Amino acid sequence: MKTAKTKNRRSPWLNLAMVSAVVIGLSLGAFQLLPESHPMRALRGVSGGTDQASEPGTVQGAQAPTETYQALTFNMLTSYPFREPNWAKMDDPAYIASLKLDEQISSRIQAMDGKRVEIEGFMLPLDMSEGSLRTFMLLKDQMACCFGNMPRLNEWVYVRVPKKKKVSVHQDVWVTLLGTLRVGAKFEGEVLTGIYHLELDRIQMAQKE
Repeated sequence: MKTAKTKNRRSPWLNLAMVSAVVIGLSLGAFQLLPESHPMRALRGVSGGTDQASEPGTVQGAQAPTETYQALTFNMLTSYPFREPNWAKMDDPAYIASLKLDEQISSRIQAMDGKRVEIEGFMLPLDMSEGSLRTFMLLKDQMACCFGNMPRLNEWVYVRVPKKKKVSVHQDVWVTLLGTLRVGAKFEGEVLTGIYHLELDRIQMAQKE
């Protein structure tokens, strides 16, 4: 009897591995269920995938900023109601026009267009090229990064890395981004990349309490 009980026991590490596999599987499955026009599916892993770069540091070749950056938080970005689009209809120009995406953005946030800002969050890598991250989303939490929960349109910032800069992936850690904020809906082809975009100056590791 003792021998049978020993065989039926699972190692805590085995249990952890099994749970992790289920979570990853659900996350990937959730992305596959989205319409092609949804940026979380259409952009995730394009142009070479999301192979992680492990080099130390933040943005290589970046100079220390000489201007003051205004604090920006996700609480500010999500402080107003925003009507979530029907992503299955986002290939219809007439439907897109009817959404009046820019008009939905609060005047307070619109006034920050072109401002240098500092914002904290979690990375969701989208595009890797030659060992360097080229585009990614900044999210307020890890739910979309790890569990496949889809953020609403005003709950992410789309970040494009300048061609002359190199950025390593920092997943599952709190980071601070510094750069110029662009407010307004933008498309890459037929894919809506977001209503908030950041022209990245540099990244630094944030101290999250």
